[in-house]
Amino acid sequence: MLLNVLEQLPLGAFLFNRELTVLQWNWVIEEWSRVSRKDIEGQPLQEFFQQFGEPRYRQDIEDCLTNRSSPLLFSPVLHKSLLPTFNPDGSRRTQVITISPCTLGEEEVYGLVTIQDISELTRASVKLQQANRRIEQEVEQRISAERRAAVSLRKEALSKLTTGFSHIINNKLQIIYNATELAEKRVGNPEEFNTQLERIRKISQETGKLSHTLLEFARESHDLPKDILLVSFLLDVKASFESSSKFPLALCDMNAEGESLQTLENIKIHFSPHALRRILKEVLNNAREATLECEERSIQLGWKIADPAHGEGRQIIITVDDKGEGMDASISSRAFDPFFTTRQGRNGIGLTIANNIAEQFGGRIRLESRQGVGTTVLIHVPQAV
Repeated sequence: MLLNVLEQLPLGAFLFNRELTVLQWNWVIEEWSRVSRKDIEGQPLQEFFQQFGEPRYRQDIEDCLTNRSSPLLFSPVLHKSLLPTFNPDGSRRTQVITISPCTLGEEEVYGLVTIQDISELTRASVKLQQANRRIEQEVEQRISAERRAAVSLRKEALSKLTTGFSHIINNKLQIIYNATELAEKRVGNPEEFNTQLERIRKISQETGKLSHTLLEFARESHDLPKDILLVSFLLDVKASFESSSKFPLALCDMNAEGESLQTLENIKIHFSPHALRRILKEVLNNAREATLECEERSIQLGWKIADPAHGEGRQIIITVDDKGEGMDASISSRAFDPFFTTRQGRNGIGLTIANNIAEQFGGRIRLESRQGVGTTVLIHVPQAV
């Protein structure tokens, strides 16, 4: 029965006895090996394929047949010359050879050899490896391009900073120089002399603070992000702000009706707590200054879950809304430019630093403002998984 089955197999197969005499050689192996069955059947296998006569192979085959153990496997890498087979074009097939113990109705055990052609599979594997290498190269090229772009953007930002800083420093140095000259002329007038000295001291302190702020902007943050309970964090920020500024701050849930702070109190974000406090401190102070001269001195600190349909992924948007004077489009479009400010006594670097910090932790900041209506700052931060 087995002899008939071998002829039906779509893979190379043959049968031999303990003496390695070939009993049957099916049509597939006849075609692949280019050895006809009439020549090899009844003959020792090693006369056609010499490696089968080597002691190491003879011993392994004998052990397999005697112990009726697991099949012997011969890999296409280590045993490619054991029983070579060929494609129609003359190239060698990539194959796996298996020898299994087999009993045909009697106690006599035979060796059943099957040869599986894995050439297509090997070629597909090679193509897959090549495709993976190309993908890896493309990813490396894109990462490299993104790094170059990031470096270019950072150089551009630093260039703007340097230009703005140089302009401000020159102005402050000129003020100090003028105050020094006036102080020298007013040595005989103690009150005027002390006024100029105080002016010099004040400008020097402002310049030192600006220098420190710029160092913070240039320095990479080494804070580590962590999961933060959003509502608890915002309640703490609200308490700290009201305590330090003596200014009321309303906490407002901007999500759909029916979802209260209590029902969503377990929502978490993934961010650096220290970095987020710095961002909110800057944004809240800006909102406070914007409403100081207004009748409605109102600031709202809110939050909402970002709509995934907008392509923003799993994000939470923290909002700071004021009813101050607002900004027109020409001013709001430059709000993140370093040293750009419309307020007397401000250095125009706060929002630049805040956005830089947000981007370091996978977030961003944007503005929505209308002149005479107010401004909303939207701080996008990643939602914890």
